[in-house]
Amino acid sequence: MTKGALGLFLILALSAFRGLVQTASAEIVFPPLPDSILTIQDLPLPADADQPSGPFPPRETEFLHIGESFNGYDNITAGGSPPDPYCAAGDSQVVMVGNYIVAWYDKDGSNYQHESLLHFFSQFSPSVTPTDPRVEFDQIDGHFIVTAMSSFHYLYVAVSTTRNPNGTWYKYRFDTTQLIGYTVDYPFLAVGPDAIYMTAVSYGGFNSHTPVFIIDKDRAYSGSLVITAHDPSSALEGSAPPILYVPATMYGSTPSGIGTFLIGYNGTNDTGTLHEYITVIPVKDGANDNPFYSYNLIDVGDIDSNPGVKLSAIQFDGSGPGAIRLNTLTGRVQRAVWRNGKLWAVSSVAARSAELGQSSVHWWSLEASDTLATILEQGDINGEDIALASFTFFPSIAVDLDDNVAIGFGLSGASRYAGAYFAVKRNGEAQFEQTEELAPGLAYYTLGSLFGEDVRWGDYSGISIDPDGRRFWVLNMYALTDKTWGTRWGSVYVRKDWDAPGAYQEIREVLQFQALDGDRIVVGNTLSRRPPIQASLLTRQCRLRVLYHPFRW
Repeated sequence: MTKGALGLFLILALSAFRGLVQTASAEIVFPPLPDSILTIQDLPLPADADQPSGPFPPRETEFLHIGESFNGYDNITAGGSPPDPYCAAGDSQVVMVGNYIVAWYDKDGSNYQHESLLHFFSQFSPSVTPTDPRVEFDQIDGHFIVTAMSSFHYLYVAVSTTRNPNGTWYKYRFDTTQLIGYTVDYPFLAVGPDAIYMTAVSYGGFNSHTPVFIIDKDRAYSGSLVITAHDPSSALEGSAPPILYVPATMYGSTPSGIGTFLIGYNGTNDTGTLHEYITVIPVKDGANDNPFYSYNLIDVGDIDSNPGVKLSAIQFDGSGPGAIRLNTLTGRVQRAVWRNGKLWAVSSVAARSAELGQSSVHWWSLEASDTLATILEQGDINGEDIALASFTFFPSIAVDLDDNVAIGFGLSGASRYAGAYFAVKRNGEAQFEQTEELAPGLAYYTLGSLFGEDVRWGDYSGISIDPDGRRFWVLNMYALTDKTWGTRWGSVYVRKDWDAPGAYQEIREVLQFQALDGDRIVVGNTLSRRPPIQASLLTRQCRLRVLYHPFRW
């Protein structure tokens, strides 16, 4: 066939492909070809794929669009160690907090604004820089909320007066020794329909139970702080286990009369069955004298091979498993959210399903009401699809409008430096899709290890759902050098329709197709969810390239 005839054939073939829809198989007719196997090659994208330039360009997977990715702060220019990265997405900006710093960006990473937490809360003249910060965006009323702690007894709360963090903020501070009589650590933050919720580890107070601080939203958003403190275990007559409880941020329609749910896990188990338990406590809407309904102690099976013990993670030292591990703390709930009638939470456990009992992310989905909570789904994300003997830790979780779930987490292993990763579970699927890389670790991290002891990492990570209800924003740390870390932002959404620039995607796995009858190729079930809309025959050696073009599922 002449070059002209081949070109005419390709034009006609491409026109025919534009009408294809998703099917179990589709025939593509080519000129006579040798009796051989055709392999999709890993070829450059065409110029018309409209891929944005930059150091961290967007990319596509089978079900995900992985979009904007840009660097956050690091411990060279700002921040303390460990960084405690956390994040929230607003209408036009994303806000990140970490030890010693609060910062925000436009969603393309531009217009970076930042200040130290010491300066941010300077009106209170803190004697030491506030740490352990958290941030949420109240999608109901349109305010950012930033919290932090100093000296183990001062808790700080700041709320933006508008939906834009560049405006003014109301700022508050309260002393837990005056409110509950004891010091605290590791505070958590969540927002519900009518209140802001904080919990923390209590040192000696409330019989070492979790204090729950309930802040009236309307008053906080108008310039005054009205706060009440409660102890769920004492309020429920000591029946609820004295563990760390995490409040759930509530999205969308919430159960009548429910302000939030508290959920806790610390590896408590039944010595007879070796099954572990989580505890769920529904909290009445708003602050009152007795805000707790009841508690639910839920058997989640034998999910933890070393419950209640400090977890650690192996990291690559350049030639193999290094002697210095990452301290990933004991198993505890790291974040909880409510959406579409389900309560979701994540923790780290010494997973039964992984090799070596390594630290692994564990997630739960529950049906919950004011009287009952039951497990719907649960599972591990152990990173074994990235590399064998991987460790995953410090997870965070978010849910979109369509019940797709994303979890961000750290990952290291015998052949992996410590980096930032995430995974997504599509609605209706039993488990999460493959682990995706946000920022790979670049070095064997040893900051703070003087005599070979474990080094601090974490102490948590951030993920937030955009107010559009579809886009997840992920924030986490990764090892830059042996003594420095960086943070990386990324956004991802589950593709529903292909209407964005750069929607072309090349299949990069090596797939095979049999040439049938010498003149046709049958694209079978391998591509049942990836309809070939464009194809080009590149050489007489039967190299086939398949790209995607905008279409709707």
